[in-house]
Formats: sequence, structure tokens, C-alpha cells
Amino acid sequence: TGAPEVMSRSGDRTSTFDPTHSDTLLHGLNLLWRKQLFCDVTLTAQGQQFHCHKAVLASCSQYFRSLFSTHMLSREDGLGCSSIGLRLVLEYLYTANVTLSLDTVEEVALHNTPCT
Repeated sequence: TGAPEVMSRSGDRTSTFDPTHSDTLLHGLNLLWRKQLFCDVTLTAQGQQFHCHKAVLASCSQYFRSLFSTHMLSREDGLGCSSIGLRLVLEYLYTANVTLSLDTVEEVALHNTPCT
């Protein structure tokens, strides 16, 4: 990829590290999410469905790790948070960036507690 790599040598072993790898990985996961490719879980909030990747959610959130490990996704009432709040949380998990306004900050603060 042309990215700078850090190499270290210890005895007969050589190790390389690409500092851009995590950005490339996050960009790729975001692209898969936006195109709804390889999604393996559907979350529902206020009747709106969000197709996601369990591995992404579980790696970023203790809430989702617990939810997936106890198989609680069959609840008919969804996650108990607002669709706006969930969308913003997912945007952050898949991009490391989220844009908030005065309205959405309140939405996340008041209604999104279970989703973080």
C-alpha cells in the first residue's frame, strides 16, 4: 500500500508493523456496513432495522458483547433506545467519527443509554 512500515529485529525474527493498517481496516468495515455486505445481525430500534456485523459491535462495546453472549437478540421490543441514538452509535463504531447537533446530543443522552 506504500504505507510506512516499522521493522524490528530480535534474534532470528523480524517483525513489521504498518501504522495505517487500523485505518484501512476501519475504512473497509465501514464500506461493508454502508453496502450491507456480510452483515450477520439486524438490530431494531423504534421499528427501524440496522444491519451490522457482530464482530464490530462486540469488539467496540461491552453492552453488545454481553447481548450477543447471552443470545438476547430475540426480544421483540428491540434494544430499548431511539433509532437516532442507535444510528449515531453505529456511525461512531464504524467510522470513529460522529456528528452531533444540539438535538442529537440530547437524543443520545436521553434515549441511548442501553446502546453504549
